[in-house]
Amino acid sequence: MTMESPFTQHLHTNYVPSETEAKAIKAHLVPHASEASRLQALIEDLCAQRQRELDYIAAHEALLSPARRLPQDVLQEMFLACLPTTRDAVMSAREAPLLLCRICSAWRAIALSIPALWASLHMPLQHIFERTFTGPPIMWLERSGRCPLSLSLVGARTMEHFETYESEFIDPLFYYLEGCAHRLQSITMDYSSTDGMLRLKDMYSPILVTAKIQAVLDEIMEMKLLTSPSLRRVHLRISGYLDNGIAGVPLRWGCLTHLIIHAFVDRYPQSGLSPKMALDILARCSRLISFTVDTNNSSEQTLSHSSAESPLILRCLRELILCRCNSPLGPNSISHILRNLIMPELRTIQLPRTETSQRGTFPFLCDLAGRSPLVEELHIDLARLAPASLADTIPMLHSLKRLYVLAYETPGFANVDQLLALLVPEPGGAPPCPLLGELQITDCPLTTITGDITTFATRMLDGGCNGFTRLDINFTLWMPPIEAEVYAGLASRGLILSNITFSSAWGQRISYVFLVVH
Repeated sequence: MTMESPFTQHLHTNYVPSETEAKAIKAHLVPHASEASRLQALIEDLCAQRQRELDYIAAHEALLSPARRLPQDVLQEMFLACLPTTRDAVMSAREAPLLLCRICSAWRAIALSIPALWASLHMPLQHIFERTFTGPPIMWLERSGRCPLSLSLVGARTMEHFETYESEFIDPLFYYLEGCAHRLQSITMDYSSTDGMLRLKDMYSPILVTAKIQAVLDEIMEMKLLTSPSLRRVHLRISGYLDNGIAGVPLRWGCLTHLIIHAFVDRYPQSGLSPKMALDILARCSRLISFTVDTNNSSEQTLSHSSAESPLILRCLRELILCRCNSPLGPNSISHILRNLIMPELRTIQLPRTETSQRGTFPFLCDLAGRSPLVEELHIDLARLAPASLADTIPMLHSLKRLYVLAYETPGFANVDQLLALLVPEPGGAPPCPLLGELQITDCPLTTITGDITTFATRMLDGGCNGFTRLDINFTLWMPPIEAEVYAGLASRGLILSNITFSSAWGQRISYVFLVVH
């Protein structure tokens, strides 16, 4: 169709056509509008044809998808790898395994055919009972077949109401849990007689390996699960002063490899174990690899300052963490524990904050380097520590890789300046801790100026500490930032230096960090 217009001279101008010309223009456009409609229909038809071809191609290419070609055993392993690794699975469509059942019918069939995929479950009983939701947990566990189970149970606050008025909903779940107890390999329980968990006190599993229980001591004493001969990892969170009954907990102490004892009511000064009871527990656990315990100051003034004639030898222990519910522990208590232990395979030791109300200094590190020469990670508070004790210990820890220090500035105590001097190699000599890679100092006093820190870092690198890659300093008050050129010079040698200060005017934390990526 010709595109020549009788009105060409007027196009793209401000010309106003007359009535006669307007009618002529409309008549002229009729065939062009028809042609445009015809072409649009043709385009739509071609687009539809193109889409059909693309759909046809996509449908066939889907047959070539790598996921379709995966063997079922590989797909099963991938499904299992989707499960959470730090907790039990939850009944949520946003997470595996339920999420895997929503992808396609084939994946759903595969997911339902893998018992191990359903062998982990977190069960908040309050939520379950409020929604009369007891059927799905039972169905979930039935899918696990005969696989060992990992369960975490949180009791219901209003269990008395449920037991009185809705027992027909809650009883089947408890009966089922009791029936599959023999398959329990890991159990986490927030346990209380008031929330219904006491109904599970008679559960027993001959294959139980891990147990994490929070309860009062009397209720823990009744749990048959803790008598399992296969139990190796135990985490107890117990209310109150524990010395009067902890030894009676029905554990096979000599079989344990990992033990954590926390006192979850930390506002009482006698929460946790006394140092003497902590040693008594250690004496029962000859195979222990890791021990974490909340200790108290109940016998701080009566503890002996001399070592036992026959200190306890823990040949398997590799990690010792002494806590005090985030509160200080008396230096006598720390000293009493360390004096009475020989831990030849120890790799990590974390000491608590030290109580500063007592006068004088204490050599509470004792003969740590001699009794535990393989220590790689040390957490220590310098408060009340005798300088001689620090000097006798740090240079002898030749395997030390990570050192975390809480500084305390009081005349006569061990301090940061002394610590840095002990770590720096003598001119021409070998470094005392040649493997040291990380040093973190918290609450560093103002007497340790920024220049001392950079000088220390340079001397460490010059002295052959090639593995020294991270230095974190946290000052108590504001300090001037380290110059960028100094950061760059240290970073070029592989050291990450973090200088953290607090502004005295605003209490604001300011961090100056130079990072180097290898």
